[in-house]
Formats: sequence, structure tokens, C-alpha cells
Amino acid sequence: MTYPPSFTPQNPQRRPSNRGAQHTGSSATEDSTRVIPSHQATSSPAPQRRPIAPPPEDFSSPYTEQPYSTPSHEHYQREPLTSSTPQKKKKKKRHFLRIILILFLIIAGWIAYLIYYGNSQLAHVDAISQKPDTPGTTYLIVGSDKREEGGEVKDNFTGQRTDSIILLQVPDKGTTSLISIPRDSLVDIKGHGKSKINAAYSWGGQTLLIDTIETLTSMHVDHYLEVSMESLVNVINAVDGVELCYDSDVDDHDSKMKWTAGCHTVDGAQALAFSRMRKSDPQGDIGRAARQRQVIAATISKVATWKTAVNPVRQRELVGSLASNITTDNDTTMGDLLTLAWNVKAMNNGGVLTGTPPISNVNYRYKRQSCVLLNEDKLPDFWAKMRDGNLEKSDLGGVS
Repeated sequence: MTYPPSFTPQNPQRRPSNRGAQHTGSSATEDSTRVIPSHQATSSPAPQRRPIAPPPEDFSSPYTEQPYSTPSHEHYQREPLTSSTPQKKKKKKRHFLRIILILFLIIAGWIAYLIYYGNSQLAHVDAISQKPDTPGTTYLIVGSDKREEGGEVKDNFTGQRTDSIILLQVPDKGTTSLISIPRDSLVDIKGHGKSKINAAYSWGGQTLLIDTIETLTSMHVDHYLEVSMESLVNVINAVDGVELCYDSDVDDHDSKMKWTAGCHTVDGAQALAFSRMRKSDPQGDIGRAARQRQVIAATISKVATWKTAVNPVRQRELVGSLASNITTDNDTTMGDLLTLAWNVKAMNNGGVLTGTPPISNVNYRYKRQSCVLLNEDKLPDFWAKMRDGNLEKSDLGGVS
């Protein structure tokens, strides 16, 4: 289509309108091909666009006239899509907590099984007295010199006595103490008068021994734990030996202890000789008591290692071996023994006070026998402090 030189179409892409054809009858094609004279195109003013009223700012009140302001750029910004990262983190956290809960339940179940298994292996005796309870928790740990038939300990000994007597006192508050009572201590034994304390076990078993201890200390024994010589050998062999230290060379005929000054890792038989030797020790029964405490602490420390903590098979074997070689009172369980072990283990960190009661004479002669004479003037105050957790090192009567 040809336009006059003076005519410039406003919108060459606009499609021709058919409105004129509806009224005049002419076709849309004819209407779109009409030529506008040049004098009409130049003389007519350019059509004016009607101004568009600006939109009100408050779209909730469209009829209120307000001054127009250009909306800010932020008004037209698109809201960012919500990121899925926080949701993923929440899912990972829930998944992690679920794994922790499952692991906790597995560990708790395994510990419960070990306690149940250990309880089934323990041997019990009816030994605890009905005397009034006293503050704190008192454990009586006894090493008996009972020989097992066919066992490793072979000598001409007959009968049964206590080779070591140790009291562990866990007070309600204050200092935990592990006190050895020398086995030759001269004490009153019900029905027998004065004699060495280890004779109480021979005359009346665990019941008479506990009665003698409670009469001496004025403390109620809450838990009784007995380990025989053969049991000690088995327990130490089960933990693959323990490290013990002694600063002198020893070749003792009675105990069979042969030792070079220093620290050595020993098996059960050697540890037994270490804990029994007395005649070659300048401190006699006092020195032997200290070595017995060392054996107990070393054994418990060997059990409570990371190798045991990460090995369920080893845990079960040790629990079975320990429980089957221990005799307790009827009310003592593996849970009580774990508490005992936890407190004794603190010996290695200086958290437990160790020693003997006050002693007047380590070679006191009574009925032609050598005895350990305890200091009767200091004993009442000593036991009261021990019971209440107020013992101090200056209160002890022997080596620590």
C-alpha cells in the first residue's frame, strides 16, 4: 500500500478496523485502501492522548484522592523462593538424634545384660547382721586363705582364715577411705575373748567376722565381698596380669615371692605371693596390707581400660570370671560391685585415703603370740571420722 510523502502511519503493524464496513456497507479492504489527501493530513492537528490518572497509593480506598508517588523498586521485587536448606538440616538433626537414641538403648540393654549375667554367677552367703544402720556405705573386703581342691596353692595349711581384711567406707559426703585392718590385730571376738581378728573367720565364718568388725568399728557393714586365694589367681589371669611395684629385692620362702626391686607385670600366682609376703618385709603385716591394696587397685584399673570398653566379648568374659570367683552377701549385686570398683579406682588419682588404724605396737606379745596392738585411745575417734568422711592422713596408723 502506497502513502503520500507527507503521511507517516502511527502504527504500521495495526490491523485495519472493520467498524466502518458495518455501517457503510463497504468492505474492510476498501476502507483500508483509502488515500487521505495531503492537505487533510497536514492541516489536522495530531491526536492527543488522554492522560491516565495515576493509581491511588491506598488500593483499599480507590475513591480517595491522594498525591501520586512512584512505588519503590522493592515493591515490585519478586519474593525469593523459600530455601529447602533449613528443612534438610532439621531432617539431618532428627536422623542424628534417632541414631544416638538407638545407640543409647543398645548400650543400656547390654549393660543390663552384663549385670544380669554377673548376678547369675555370684555366690551368696547369709552374713549381714541386723544391727542398726550407720551413715555412709561400708564394704568389707576379705581375702581368705581357703585352698581349693586341685588348685595352684599347695601347702600344709589346714582350716580357713582371713589373709586380708579391708574396709571401704563411702561416706554421704567427705573423703572415701580404704583401711586395712592387720589380720593379727588383737580384738574381742564374741564367745572367744581376745584373739587375733583373723581367727573370727575360722571360728564362725563370715557371720562372726562381720560381728567382730562391727563391734570394733561401731559401723554397720552394708556389703560383704570375699575372694579366696585361688580366686585371686584366676581373676588376675583373666585380666592378663597386673603391674605391681616394690622397692626391694625379695626371695621369701614362705610366700614364694621372688622379686627384683622395681615394677613388673606379673600373673596371678606371682600377684598372690606379692600380697601374702610378710616375713621379708621390714614393716611386717603393715607392709603386707599396703601391697594387698596395691593388688586390688591394679586389678580394678586393668579391668577398667579402653580395651575392655570397646570389646563386648572381653566384657562378658571378665564379668563371668570376676563374678564366679567372688562370694557376697545375699543383697549385694553386680551393681554394688561396680560402685565399689569405681571408688577403689579413684585410689590411683589420690581420691581415696588409704592406710591402717592407729597402732600402738606391731609386735605385742599375747599368750606367747605376736600380735598387732591397736591404739584403743584413738580408735573411737578414728572410726567416727572414717564413718563421716572426715579422716585425714595424720589420723592413719600405718603406711599409705
